[in-house]
Amino acid sequence: MRLFIIVLVLLFSSYADATDWHKADQKTIAWDQPVALYDGAALPIGIQGWNYTVYTKNPGNGEITAVGTINAEQTTITVSEGQKVYIGVSAAYIDIDGIESDYSEIAWSDNPIDCLNGVTFGVHNLKRPDKSKNMRP
Repeated sequence: MRLFIIVLVLLFSSYADATDWHKADQKTIAWDQPVALYDGAALPIGIQGWNYTVYTKNPGNGEITAVGTINAEQTTITVSEGQKVYIGVSAAYIDIDGIESDYSEIAWSDNPIDCLNGVTFGVHNLKRPDKSKNMRP
């Protein structure tokens, strides 16, 4: 019985660590705007809009790069050849007076809590290999 439980734990832990890697040089991603403040309190009345800063994170060394700031809940990320990244987004609202709030924590595509249905993902733009050589009959 103990062996059965150990096998189940190993199976579920390896499944939980699985990341859905998308092979692409560009990838469109989307997210939902926040529905509350960081402490769970209701958002202020009269929000005029949202700004989002989009980031990439290298899974190997954790290096974070800000890609840009946009005001839509969707963007297309360009990934350089050979690069493998997770995507992150932080949000700020514009209040009724036109003042921007502080930005939220970054929601990351490698964090199941931040991803739709808990499915983590990343983008990997693989370098192509050199051509085959030494062909023969």
